[in-house]
Amino acid sequence: MRAYGFSTAAFIALLSVSVSLPQFARAEEYNLGAGDRVSLKVMEWRPDRGEPYEWPGISGEYAIGADGALLLPIVGAVLAGEKTVPDVAKEIGRKLQMQAGLANPLQVALQVAQYRPCYVLGNVEKPGEYHYHPGLTVLEAVSLAGGMYRPVDAALQLERQQIDAHGALSSLASEQQALFAERARLRAEADNAPKVAFPQSADAVGIAAQSVQQALFDSRRVALNARMQTFDESKRLYSAEISTLQDKLRVLSSQSDLYKADLDNVFSLMKKGLTTEPRRIAMEQNLSQVESTKLEVELSIIRAQEGAAAAERDKDDALNTRKSEALKDLAAIDAKIAQNDSARATAMRLADEAGARLKREDERVMSEQTTPVYAVRRKGLDQQILMTETDVLRPGDVLKVGDGGSASASN
Repeated sequence: MRAYGFSTAAFIALLSVSVSLPQFARAEEYNLGAGDRVSLKVMEWRPDRGEPYEWPGISGEYAIGADGALLLPIVGAVLAGEKTVPDVAKEIGRKLQMQAGLANPLQVALQVAQYRPCYVLGNVEKPGEYHYHPGLTVLEAVSLAGGMYRPVDAALQLERQQIDAHGALSSLASEQQALFAERARLRAEADNAPKVAFPQSADAVGIAAQSVQQALFDSRRVALNARMQTFDESKRLYSAEISTLQDKLRVLSSQSDLYKADLDNVFSLMKKGLTTEPRRIAMEQNLSQVESTKLEVELSIIRAQEGAAAAERDKDDALNTRKSEALKDLAAIDAKIAQNDSARATAMRLADEAGARLKREDERVMSEQTTPVYAVRRKGLDQQILMTETDVLRPGDVLKVGDGGSASASN
């Protein structure tokens, strides 16, 4: 003991054996087994410091191996399988005493940190291995395994069909609102109305669709009005040009009349020998130039009138094109609305049929439902044990869940 620097009297174990037992252990001790994890703490009292000292080299958490052995530093292998926690703690203390050469055995604190798993098999959703905790009941274990097995049967398929049908109905209803809003906008464009008369029964989705169509109507109407103003401006300019040309034509006509009168006077004077031929020629040239200018002005008036007529035609064409396009789109929208109505009727019928079939399927399943049977295979026992939902399992138990006939107390 001198090799460790303390006396036998100074060595005091503060912690007695601490065992964490499950609920079932009130009637009998719990035997450790492979897969359990235990927490070990070894301490000594040091009078010179007036405080306990923990042995860090051995304190910690350890797992019991498949052979039932607990491998510890200093101590080595300690057989723990099929032994109680107090017995294993005493064995660890005894071996520490031998290794340390102590006069008295050490007392250690040992408790179960994690129990070995239990297993749930049979008529459950997720058979397999599950962590055990003290007080785990049969019903809780079945819950961990996802509950009773529910096969992918007609009921689940009908539920999916019903959900799909209702989803299609919702989508078609939203699409119908958008189609109604677009149809109202096209009607306003076809009638060249100043505003759109939207349906009043629209929901939030329909109101949003109406907002989009109203913005589109406003932008298209602004663009159309701009084109109409361009055509009107062209007509105004042509009209102003025609008016100016007509004024010029009237002046030229007056000049032409004056030249003709002067020319008649020249002819009279020439007959009397009072004027010369060059004067007649000059007068005829002046008259010819005025008449030529009159013809050019008349042609310009005709071209301006044609331009004004073309602007009016372009204006009418723009309005007619807008109306024809709106009517064409309106016919297409009406066809889509009819298709939507048909699709909604089909979806509604499918939803109703799926709901009715699901109700019949639920009634059939309820009429055929049986009470599950639970049986446990436990290590060390030759036969299975019939259990109820409130019975408590033990670590390592294999719970078998049957549908009323598959699980029994027999092998």
